Amino acid sequence: MAQIESFWPTASQRLLLTVAFGDDERSSAAWTALKPRFDLDRLEPGSFTIMPLVYRALAATAPAEPLLPRLKGIYRSIWARNTLLLERTAETFDAFEQQGIPALALGGLPLGLRYYSDLGSRRTENTVGLVARSDAGAVPAVLAAARWFPRPDLDAWHGAAAGAPRYFADRDGNILVVVTSLGFDVLLESEPHDALLRLLPGAETQTVGAAQVRLPSPTDTLFALCVSGPRVGPLRSVQWLVDAATLIRLAGGEIDWTRFVSLGLESRQALRLTDAVAQLAAVPDVHVPETVLDGLNREQPTRRDRLIYRGSGRATRRLGALPLFVAEHLAAHPDATPAAAVTSLPGYLRKRWGLGSVRAVPLTAGRKAIRALTGRSRSDA
Repeated sequence: MAQIESFWPTASQRLLLTVAFGDDERSSAAWTALKPRFDLDRLEPGSFTIMPLVYRALAATAPAEPLLPRLKGIYRSIWARNTLLLERTAETFDAFEQQGIPALALGGLPLGLRYYSDLGSRRTENTVGLVARSDAGAVPAVLAAARWFPRPDLDAWHGAAAGAPRYFADRDGNILVVVTSLGFDVLLESEPHDALLRLLPGAETQTVGAAQVRLPSPTDTLFALCVSGPRVGPLRSVQWLVDAATLIRLAGGEIDWTRFVSLGLESRQALRLTDAVAQLAAVPDVHVPETVLDGLNREQPTRRDRLIYRGSGRATRRLGALPLFVAEHLAAHPDATPAAAVTSLPGYLRKRWGLGSVRAVPLTAGRKAIRALTGRSRSDA
């Protein structure tokens, strides 16, 4: 397992976002501030995803910028790759439909086509499909017929927990992520509890190649981005933030903020959404009503809520993935007392790490923490 990276923008990435989303004056000022230390050959992890939008902004505000030809090359490369993905994405979602398995696209090319101006504006690193929990067992066979193969090395990050994302790849190196929830701690309390069944009634269709692919409504897509994006993981990525900002700018008038807040409170994601909304509000020309934060703060998070969020929503190198595992364990046992949860944690870690006995847990935890702290090893499964 790779070391944990972050999902909040750095100071430099915040300037890049201002270049990409700001009006001409703010965009130019941000580029002037950033340019002396900007190196296209040494981008911070996660910054590449903003480059197509930076190119479009600079082409309009700084047509003499020496970096424009290289940025244009990045833009064209993304456009070409996405063009090739059209039919591949179409046949993948069509494979689900042919087998009677409803699926929603939560990310990737369908989302790019829906909310971005053209195929070159959003880099498609992977495609994310949401299916019902009851259909999860049939997914591998369906995808095998569509020429997708399991990637257990990527699955290892999330372990074998129920509802964990499952990764697939094809011979061209494309990645497909299949999920049955929006996060291990996103628990919908009212009927239907299943994420797919909850979001499906409001779904919209997007033409992708020769297929009609279903996406959640703008409100539900924004909710999904904001609860599934800001989470610890193996790579630094602010793609969720770029997607959410682009969605609000294009379809802000279609967002039902009351439903957004209601889903957040019901799923006990108020802490995560509060931070996500604050990050969105800092992006130029992205309007989030003040009432959203007021609504999210209506209910006081429990101590358990705070512990789960800290473990899953705060990147830390010192402890590696251990806080995430603790958060998973707490979320999986919502009715257990804190004392009972602490008592059963070693047994959970033994299974998570594939150890022979509970007695090996402390030593293994110490080794993983040292590896995460020193960076000597990127293996932390």
